[in-house]
Amino acid sequence: MPLAAGTRLGPYEIQAPLGAGGMGEVYRARDSRLGRSVAVKVLPENFASDAERLQRFEREAQALSTLNHPNVLAIFDVGSQNGTHYLVSELLEGKTLREQVNEALPQRKVSEYALEIAKGLAAAHERGLIHRDLKPENIFITRDGRVKILDFGLAKQVAEHSANQTTTLGSSANTAAGMVLGTAGYMSPEQVRGSAADARSDIFSFGAVLYEMAAGQRAFRGDSSIETMNAILNSDPPEMSSTSRNIPVAMERIIRRCLEKSPEQRFQSARDLAFAFEAISRSSVTGAQRAVVAPGAAKRWLIPAALGLLSAALGAAAMYFLRPGAREEGAMTLSITLPQELEMVSPVLGAPAISPDGRVLALVAKFHGGKHSLWLRSLDSPTPKELPGTEGANLPFWSPDGRAIGFFADGQLKRVDVAAGAVQVLAEAADGLGGTWSGRGVILYVPSDAGIFRIADSGGKPQAVTAVTTIESRRWPVFLPDGNHFLYELYAGSTEKGVYLASLDNPQGRRLLPEAISADFANGYVLFRRNDSLFAQALDVDKGQLTREAQIVIRGLDTLGIRGHGGFSVSSNGVVAYIPRDRYKQQLTWFDRSGKEIGRVGPQESMMEVKLASDRRRVATDRGKGGVWILDLGRETLTPVRRASASDDECPIWSPSGESVVFTGQLSQKYQLVRKWMDGSEREQVLLEGPQQLYADDWSTDGKWLMYEEAPQGKSFDLYLLPLTGEGKPRLYLASGANEAHASISPNGRWVAYVSDQSGRSEVYVQSFPEVGGGKWQISAEGGDQPSWRADGQELYFMASDLKLMSVGVKTEPVFQPGAPRALFATRTLFSGPISYRNQYTPWPDGQRFLVNSMSNVTGASEIGIAINWQAGLKSPDARRR
Repeated sequence: MPLAAGTRLGPYEIQAPLGAGGMGEVYRARDSRLGRSVAVKVLPENFASDAERLQRFEREAQALSTLNHPNVLAIFDVGSQNGTHYLVSELLEGKTLREQVNEALPQRKVSEYALEIAKGLAAAHERGLIHRDLKPENIFITRDGRVKILDFGLAKQVAEHSANQTTTLGSSANTAAGMVLGTAGYMSPEQVRGSAADARSDIFSFGAVLYEMAAGQRAFRGDSSIETMNAILNSDPPEMSSTSRNIPVAMERIIRRCLEKSPEQRFQSARDLAFAFEAISRSSVTGAQRAVVAPGAAKRWLIPAALGLLSAALGAAAMYFLRPGAREEGAMTLSITLPQELEMVSPVLGAPAISPDGRVLALVAKFHGGKHSLWLRSLDSPTPKELPGTEGANLPFWSPDGRAIGFFADGQLKRVDVAAGAVQVLAEAADGLGGTWSGRGVILYVPSDAGIFRIADSGGKPQAVTAVTTIESRRWPVFLPDGNHFLYELYAGSTEKGVYLASLDNPQGRRLLPEAISADFANGYVLFRRNDSLFAQALDVDKGQLTREAQIVIRGLDTLGIRGHGGFSVSSNGVVAYIPRDRYKQQLTWFDRSGKEIGRVGPQESMMEVKLASDRRRVATDRGKGGVWILDLGRETLTPVRRASASDDECPIWSPSGESVVFTGQLSQKYQLVRKWMDGSEREQVLLEGPQQLYADDWSTDGKWLMYEEAPQGKSFDLYLLPLTGEGKPRLYLASGANEAHASISPNGRWVAYVSDQSGRSEVYVQSFPEVGGGKWQISAEGGDQPSWRADGQELYFMASDLKLMSVGVKTEPVFQPGAPRALFATRTLFSGPISYRNQYTPWPDGQRFLVNSMSNVTGASEIGIAINWQAGLKSPDARRR
């Protein structure tokens, strides 16, 4: 019997029916705990009395709860009430693939959908889950074009000890021999026969779905289910050339291989299938794909490299794949996947740095749950190697001879000898923003927003190269081959931002590329990023001028590399290493104290700050260069705080009542602390304004004080208090010569938790408030940031340097008494060391759950793109190296 609107199943209130299928009825419902809309699948009453069907339903819940992938429907909860069994998932808006294939699908869409389906299947198969009922009705296309695989109701766990045995989740019994599970027309031959089916069965079903998407008709048809299943066993689908659609030959080959009758003749894994489909999804050429090698001098170095990489690709398909990169014919792109247990850390800590000879990657990675360090990954070997003594490293860059690597760690600029492993400290660098090494033994580096400095590669006294100014942040320097000229990026806060060409004797230089994001140089070209594409443009270094037009080298770079970093590097012979698009995704995700995911809210995108309002219904967030927005947790809608053009607004905090927010805005050459009321009006007030960096940290619960951090030009951050009642002026709260920032005022208004790097790395401390002098306590022991209080003030949280969310029980009356820190759970937030990003989580007032700006690997593994021969696709092949 259908459920009426208003019916409650646990915390879920039924609102309206959405549909029904063989595995149950689906309803739109409201989650009263988190205030969000969800989908609830209810097992029909007649199923509840069927032990086998009930087991299958429970198997779906258990299987999918272990899988977190953007192309698979996310499961939030499972429960039962008065004999009604239900499963709770994310609510999708859009339509099924069945509704799409009934229309004429463009080949571009076929390629896009197929690739996403393959990636979703690959993630499931790697967790031992087989769908066994893949068909257009079980594939959903959301309104924004994302693919979701639905209804793993027939999925089962595959025993790792045997490729031929299948074990049901929650049961030791195998599926009964001869039992046919699936849907006629999309079943594999082994399913039709009732034989044991493994992941290759899903690949056959995928082939049938893909055939229908591409050809506009079913691969196997009959007047009855028996005739259809007979066709699956004994007949091949009609030739795709017989349809009226112009289907690429390469796509047809993939489909035919998926539909082989023998599992041994199909693709052996969904990941191999995804790799193969990636090879044609980015090419506009209909027919066989090809890689073109540039003639002449480029060919002499390219052939050995290409043959070596191709040999590795053929010998270790799980580690490499070959595909045409972007749409420019001739570019050759490889994808390298790290071992499953090794995780590449977010681009905030630096894109993989390719060695000058284009053979070795230096990257920031870690074992799951551990601390990150520098690792080397040769392009012709699948085994990465850790460099000892580099724990906490970020932003690596190579010496010109490839024998050493510079990097930032522990508030310092360091170098490590690749062969010997010896580490040397070169200079202090509170928060590195890039480094580069010339053949003349000079290193340019950016220790923070203080400008570009130079130092000898053997050490010594640093010297300022560019003017020290915080409103115009110069970062990401890259030496050109002559060791004198260099590129750098002028970042936010300036109307003249973009990529500049400078030299050691003219360090200010001139702007080459407005609005470009970082740059590198190889083979006479400047390579730079705009949006998610990598461009190349010829540069006459002697004249300081760009020649010809900019052309796209690679489409699909990840855009999460904040702080203005491009997310790529280039060797001196032109090999490009980059982070592919969608390598990282961010999602505001609820976790309980044990780290169990209990729900997601908002879009899947970059949100740099997370702050919960006192009404528990709204979150203030900073969408990178998208400005400050308010996320309604109930409706899951995002609303900009100011006009869309206010894209530089950042770092919001709430007033105690939630009636307004304060954030940092930038106007011309000034920073502002702006208060904006949330009553629907345009009312706002500039609280402070100046050339120095200003960021609001917290607002006392009595409404009297706004604590903010300020960094005068060339100096560290200090903490200030701005009285919000009367005519008081700002006053200094805390300054030590080190950075003090990220303050959080206790609920009783007597204490402040804050971060300082006075010890050489960021640690969390507590001081008396509003006056300093009533005691000081160090809270974290091995690095910490982002302190936050529980609403009753009896618990303090912070983020440890290994990304674990920590808890400290405290007493705040009559004196402050901290307990010992203990880890709650490991997170995957954006956190990059000394005084960097804050508010990557926000606690619920009772401290029983946390909303975390969480990252996830789309592919389930760390993937790095490698592009070679990109010049072959440019319109001006005669460009010569300067």
